[in-house]
Amino acid sequence: MSSPSLRAIIIAGALPGLSNCGRAPSPPPPPPQPRPAQADTPASPATTPPPDAPPIVVGSITFEKPRLSITAAHSESQVRGSFPFKITGPTAVNITDIRAYCSCLSVNTNDGRREYQPGQSGTIDAVFDLGSFEGEIEKSIGVTTDSSPAGETQLTLAVTIPLLYEAVPPTLKWSVGDAPDPKEIRIRILGDQPIRITNTVSSRDQMLAAAREVTPGREYIITLTPQSTAEPMLGMLRVETDAPWERYRKKLLFFNVARPQPAAPATPP
Repeated sequence: MSSPSLRAIIIAGALPGLSNCGRAPSPPPPPPQPRPAQADTPASPATTPPPDAPPIVVGSITFEKPRLSITAAHSESQVRGSFPFKITGPTAVNITDIRAYCSCLSVNTNDGRREYQPGQSGTIDAVFDLGSFEGEIEKSIGVTTDSSPAGETQLTLAVTIPLLYEAVPPTLKWSVGDAPDPKEIRIRILGDQPIRITNTVSSRDQMLAAAREVTPGREYIITLTPQSTAEPMLGMLRVETDAPWERYRKKLLFFNVARPQPAAPATPP
């Protein structure tokens, strides 16, 4: 929602849960599958399910639902999901590793077991801490067993986290040397319950902020006014509200006073 440089600014306490998810590298892909004879494109790895995939069989274990979609409620700070599996082959299966690629996600089998006999069933249970996430989020879970011929099997947890605030625009911009005129951000409350803005806190003393109520509990206008645009400035505005849910009591907006970009050289005819 903002530029990478803006996101690099961190105010202590400004956004609970911002560091809740360690941005670990994406899991390594499964080993490539051999190219079938007469095929024009490589075969897809058998253990990586496409969206809305049917059950997948990996050795002696069948994952009945390798992709799980969940929609969170505004009131929730966590969501939980389960990936059922069954030992459908003739031999026992040891789950040697269950890996979550984000510190916001914890995973394990439903009963803590790692060894399953033929015919037995279980689930891989996942708990996702919503933190400050919004929108459509996908998290990968890697499962390795002694029955996996191609290594790690990928499960996908897809979570829809509904927006509570609509901010237009989410970032206000000035150029160095511009007139220090005020600019506005309009905030709408999207949920069913009215929410009021109680305070605005700028990360920069040189940027003044004020909130004006348009419709009580439903719509507000935030006005930002730079005291000067003589020098570049990056910053955040923390909007505090009386939302009944802790994770929604602060909303971050951004502002930027940047040097004008040089014009691109003309392309010769």
